[in-house]
Amino acid sequence: MIVRARPQSRGCGGVEIFVLPRRFATAHSRLVAKERATEAESHLGWFVDADSVEAVWRCCLQYFGMRPDGGGYNPVENSAEDGRTVLYFQHDDGASVAAHARRMELTADGHHAAVLAAHQSATVEVPDQHTALLSMLAGHWAARALHVAAEIGLADVLDREPLHAADVAERTGCDPVAVGRLLRFLDRKGVVRQLGDATYANTELGELLREANPFSDLVRLYGSDFYEAWEEFGATVRTGGTAFRHRHGAEHFDYFAQDEASARAFDRAMQAVTELVADELAKGYPFPHGVTVVDVGGGNGTLMRAVLRDHPSVSAVVFDRDHVSAHAAGEREPDSRFHVVSGDFFTEVPPEGDVYVLSRVLHDWSDEDCERILARCRAACRAGAKLLVLERFLPETGAPRRDGELGALWDLQMLAITGGRERECSEYEKLLHGAGFRVDDVRPLPTEMNLLIATAC
Repeated sequence: MIVRARPQSRGCGGVEIFVLPRRFATAHSRLVAKERATEAESHLGWFVDADSVEAVWRCCLQYFGMRPDGGGYNPVENSAEDGRTVLYFQHDDGASVAAHARRMELTADGHHAAVLAAHQSATVEVPDQHTALLSMLAGHWAARALHVAAEIGLADVLDREPLHAADVAERTGCDPVAVGRLLRFLDRKGVVRQLGDATYANTELGELLREANPFSDLVRLYGSDFYEAWEEFGATVRTGGTAFRHRHGAEHFDYFAQDEASARAFDRAMQAVTELVADELAKGYPFPHGVTVVDVGGGNGTLMRAVLRDHPSVSAVVFDRDHVSAHAAGEREPDSRFHVVSGDFFTEVPPEGDVYVLSRVLHDWSDEDCERILARCRAACRAGAKLLVLERFLPETGAPRRDGELGALWDLQMLAITGGRERECSEYEKLLHGAGFRVDDVRPLPTEMNLLIATAC
């Protein structure tokens, strides 16, 4: 039973008293002793409106760096409102979220099954140092498992119907025992799901590995040319040069420019994330009537085609190197509002645009190269023109640590592969200001991407 009390003094919160039968306390003496020693039930609690549970939960994860720390559903408490759901959080570094509080609690009326399931699946025990080290060493095994799954077409086989491991092996031409063990591992990673009859089916994550999905191309790229380059990461750390050049004999962009098939595979892989942010940008940014948008380093035009789809009065120019632009021009049906221009953004950028876009361009380059690119953009546009920069951010100095932050992970990828770097938001603002742009707004996008909206001064 839970008894709640609220002190009469102003500025105080409330007190919860958990009342347990003596036999329970005796039978669970270790648990009671641990609670007393760790003060795990000393926490800051918030009662959240039922309609806001998911939004507040996501804020705790994404913006406040909190770690799921258990929770549950009580159908008896507040039974008139379909019970009550509680979600616990802790900072990743184990620090208190408030004075004398080791955890934070979100409580809401009702049964919020989906949020609770996601919360509980993300709840993990903090490993000891030995387990943590071994887990880090095993990180590349998951990457290779995904790569092989994409290579053998596992997701396409499972897309038709749930299958036993032996059937998957037969249809992919692989060893049944090995496939069974691979499926078991992928089930633990949430890529496939084992059903009650011992068959396997794709999850939403697994669907991304289907051949028709550009994320499959991304997995293949990261498991081949990029993965091989990482074998030379020691050379990067020792010399500062890219592991990609050490491995393949040419820098990243020059390497893919040498072979048309490789260039197309690279463009399609990059399209995976572009498609996610394209819809968000096209629907979320108010492109004015009749403007011309210049996508600098625009690849195969995926981003601009989404903008044109949602803004019938807008025209677009996709600007990229010769081998990229030639493919972008012929990839879709002709459109009088869609133009392709070839060139080098270190030399010049098409002039007289109203809105310029740099989508995941700056992170490929050093600060000095970024200054050159931004200078060319500023020279091309008139005062008052807009510049939209799409990039992931490194966490700001002193921000709470969160496992799996894409900005921190991709910063090493840039070091190893392109020679560029991820940056804090303030670093991008400094680069833009130095080139003659004023940052007006910063907005979040999918996959931890961000949109910086700037104006040419």
